[in-house]
Amino acid sequence: MDDIEYDNLQRYKRLTGYTALLGKYVVFFFYPLDFTFVCPTEIIAYSDRADEFKKINCEVIGASVDSHFCHLAWINTPKKQGGLGTMKIPLISDTKRAIAKEYGVLKEDEGIAYRKVCPVDSTFIENPNDQYLYIKPC
Repeated sequence: MDDIEYDNLQRYKRLTGYTALLGKYVVFFFYPLDFTFVCPTEIIAYSDRADEFKKINCEVIGASVDSHFCHLAWINTPKKQGGLGTMKIPLISDTKRAIAKEYGVLKEDEGIAYRKVCPVDSTFIENPNDQYLYIKPC
């Protein structure tokens, strides 16, 4: 998997790749789509516990096939209306479905990701030219 650029909407800056995650544990989870009914409860629970994860050297990252604009709309929607509210974790936009495919969670006939949690240890694999870092698929 190539190095991935994603918008960390909560901090309004662009983060590139996984170099900031070296030496950390990662809980990387997929969910089908923004504005679904079950997913917000789980995503909010991860976000609410982000500080607890950080205390044990663990980062939490969510991903779906929605655009970062859709993520932003979901974050800006009040929780009482099915939105997420302020988040403490990044949500990755996998609009090309490359990440979901790499992790084996792409439901190709619908173009969405299955729900899956991928705990990743602090071991990363560098590619031959040392330009990108890869998270091992779970």
